[in-house]
Amino acid sequence: MTAPEWERSWLAEGFAQVSPPDPFLAQQVRLFALRGAEETRFRLTIEPHHCNAFGTAHGGFLSTLADLVLAANLLQQLPATAHIVTARLEVDFLRPVATGSWLESRLDGVKLGPHRCRIQGVLLREGAAAVSMVGLFALIDGPQRG
Repeated sequence: MTAPEWERSWLAEGFAQVSPPDPFLAQQVRLFALRGAEETRFRLTIEPHHCNAFGTAHGGFLSTLADLVLAANLLQQLPATAHIVTARLEVDFLRPVATGSWLESRLDGVKLGPHRCRIQGVLLREGAAAVSMVGLFALIDGPQRG
């Protein structure tokens, strides 16, 4: 299947195209989301501008995506008044993700604390784990929301 065919099938599965919450990613990616009670699953197709000279998704792009996915899912678990910032992000690249591939996020666990929260998951490349991700987020006072 091509990227547009995948995206049409995702819409049929209940995914909706969403705008990333920050302007940087909004310019970089067509993002699809399926919100569930426990997690929001995100999907996207890797395009040439996401890739390095080897034609695979750039580690910096995948790390930024991991941060977005983890923060968005953590905020779903917290009160609407909560404010978070990323304190630590761990990303392990398990296999390359080529141009034209698609990724889907999945969570493995969330631990909520009074000052810090930990959340982990994977980015699947067409169903196989490609990126392992763990985020530690600090709860803060202020207007930041991710």
